[in-house]
Amino acid sequence: MKKYSAVLIIVVIIVIVTVYMLNISNKSAVLVSSNITTRESTSSIKIMTYNIQHGRGINGKLALDRIAGVIKDSGADIVGLNEVDQRQKRSNFVDQVAYLAERLDMNYVFGPTLKGISGNYGNAILSRFPIESAENYLLTSKNSETRALLTTEVNLSANKSITVFVTHLSIEQQDRKQQMEEIEDYISQEKDSYILMGDFNKMLDLSFGLTPLISGLKSFPADLPSEEIDLFFASQDITLKEAKIINTKASDHLPVVIDIDITA
Repeated sequence: MKKYSAVLIIVVIIVIVTVYMLNISNKSAVLVSSNITTRESTSSIKIMTYNIQHGRGINGKLALDRIAGVIKDSGADIVGLNEVDQRQKRSNFVDQVAYLAERLDMNYVFGPTLKGISGNYGNAILSRFPIESAENYLLTSKNSETRALLTTEVNLSANKSITVFVTHLSIEQQDRKQQMEEIEDYISQEKDSYILMGDFNKMLDLSFGLTPLISGLKSFPADLPSEEIDLFFASQDITLKEAKIINTKASDHLPVVIDIDITA
């Protein structure tokens, strides 16, 4: 009887986990806040990419307010975030992107890559401009955890928008190559101005068909940065004005911030 009960419990757990995983469709995003405008219309904007390690700094302590402070002080208009928790036990069940958005008075969208019993985990975007739409595409992940491409259309003005892509690629080379090819396919269909950013887990071979916007900015690990893995790619109508690393211990990655102009 005890053996039967143990088997039944295991089966129930497997079913529950499977249902949670299937609830992440291949084309979905959680768009919650989209109409705040705290930035005047402009063709010049500041963008940040930041792997926040669910708010855990290099001292091992969880402090999401430090992340909020880094973003606020940077003056970024649009922020792409990786390793964001949504009501996870390890981060005290906080909906992290909603918390940051409220603190910073920004719009937000969350795209899950992993969905568990206690909460979700994935990528997110914060924006001082209104967000028109959002989708979350799951990428091929055969040898590692699930990865995704979060995409949003951000309205910069009445007649100008930019498509913002955020991703976090696999640590496995074979998966990473396949994921980048899939991202290229999605972006090849894009007709508007776009920015692709995120944690690519390796400096990518420039033989890929996308145009790199920055180089030489090492962002990982935060205490002794030696790897250039937090990157930006952009459409041809986007011009880089400035790029910099922010020195902070709020995560195991350093945030990278760019100033860009978009040709009308």
